[in-house]
Amino acid sequence: MKKLLLLLSLTLFIGCENLSNKTECEENNTCTVEFTNGSNEIYEIYVNNKGRGIISGKEKVKKTIPAGFNKITLIPYSSMIDTDETLIGSKTNKSEPITREVELKPCQNYYWVFP
Repeated sequence: MKKLLLLLSLTLFIGCENLSNKTECEENNTCTVEFTNGSNEIYEIYVNNKGRGIISGKEKVKKTIPAGFNKITLIPYSSMIDTDETLIGSKTNKSEPITREVELKPCQNYYWVFP
């Protein structure tokens, strides 16, 4: 009986130790940014100089990114093409990259409508 109580106590202790009241975003120190592209152009999303995907024209996408100070840059996809103009976009119709440097809090939702 003592062994059973000891085993039960140990199981409860170990089980309770693994419980966390923190949400996933608190544990990972992340937030969510929803990008809305109001143009017909395709943009590539960069967070702290790391590519985070592409957003097509008239599209919304959500990205989970680190909380804290971030440099977010949207680069028109057409400005990155320098050989075959028929691939995507046109070299002659370049838009300028859009950059924002922002302080983002953990577990918050942010919205960025551009251009």
